[in-house]
Amino acid sequence: MKHFSTFRTYIDPVEAEELLEVLQKHNIPFERSFERRDDSEGYVGSNPFDANIIFKINEEDFPRVEALINFMVADLGEHILLNRNNVNK
Repeated sequence: MKHFSTFRTYIDPVEAEELLEVLQKHNIPFERSFERRDDSEGYVGSNPFDANIIFKINEEDFPRVEALINFMVADLGEHILLNRNNVNK
């Protein structure tokens, strides 16, 4: 089994959904998880509005996914998936 590494972390569920669609459309294996953003006692682990959304993929797929994102951005003429509102790259 290949090792997954963090590729992107999002705070915006809409942006996370766009990456999810790219990964699924191109059959790229991934893991998605939700990480609490605060120490709230009432936290629900599956609520993306209260959590960072973390995508992990195989490191060997990083360049391919970056290329797909860049193609999509160029095609749309927008800077959607690479929006700097995501937590990290």
